[in-house]
Amino acid sequence: EVDGVVVDDCQDNRLDGGNQTPEIFGGAFKSCFRGFNDCCTTNVPNACSADEKLLAEKKRAGAAHKLGWSCNWVLGICMTVNEYWCTYDSKFARVFQQQAHTQTGDQLNYPGTPHCPPLTIDDLNALDISEMDFSDVYGDLLSQTDALVEDFIINQLENELGMFESNVQDTLQ
Repeated sequence: EVDGVVVDDCQDNRLDGGNQTPEIFGGAFKSCFRGFNDCCTTNVPNACSADEKLLAEKKRAGAAHKLGWSCNWVLGICMTVNEYWCTYDSKFARVFQQQAHTQTGDQLNYPGTPHCPPLTIDDLNALDISEMDFSDVYGDLLSQTDALVEDFIINQLENELGMFESNVQDTLQ
C-alpha cells in the first residue's frame, strides 16, 4: 500500500479495495433508539452510541435519509422505537440518491438489502438527470459557489469517479 492505494489493485487494473466497477454516493446504514432516552432527536450525552451521535450530525447536515422505523411492542403498547437511516458524505449525495431512487426504486431499500447501495456507471447511464429535482441543495450551492449547478454536478461526478470532464459531460447528456 502506497499513500492509501493498494499497489496490487493498480497493477491488476482494479479500484481501491479490489472493486472493478466504479461506484459513487454509497450510503451507510445507521439506526437510532427512542425510548427513555431519545437518541434520534435529542441525542442525550453519555446515553447515545457513537453511531447515533454520527447520525445526528449527518441529519443536521442534511446528509441523512430516513428509511423507516420499527416499534418494540409490550402488551400491545409501543414502548420503544428504532429508526433506520441512510447517511451520506454530503447533502448533495443524499439528494442525488433520493432522485435516483425515484427513477430506479433501488437506492433506498428498507427492510430489504442492501439498504443504501452506491450508484454504478450503468446506474448513472440509466438516469435521466433532467428529471431530477436538486432544489434541496440549490440554496447551499448558491451560497457557497459562483459556479453553475451543472458545473458543480460535473465536479462532484469527476471527484467521485475520477472521470475526465468529457466523459462526465457525455454521461450527463
